[in-house]
Amino acid sequence: MHSITDHPKPAELNRDSITQLVKRFCDDVSADRVLGPTFEAVVGDRWSSHLPRRVEFWRTVTLGSRSFTGKVFARYMADPVSRNFTSNAGCACGD
Repeated sequence: MHSITDHPKPAELNRDSITQLVKRFCDDVSADRVLGPTFEAVVGDRWSSHLPRRVEFWRTVTLGSRSFTGKVFARYMADPVSRNFTSNAGCACGD
């Protein structure tokens, strides 16, 4: 897995830089020996087809674009793998 310092910071936060960041994140997660199988169980072969939606989510969060619509957490919390991963991560963080 790469360190955040392995990649240069973008000069500007925009659609292209967010897309690059999301792609790098997905590459790093899928290569991780623990996170990779966890995400694969949920995402399967939809990594690339789901990329535009993830980019729009992060554009909405970071730039206020409002280009994303949907209920992010409801869908993931309905999945037992995601729910278990999220609850375990929360416990590890002291939540």
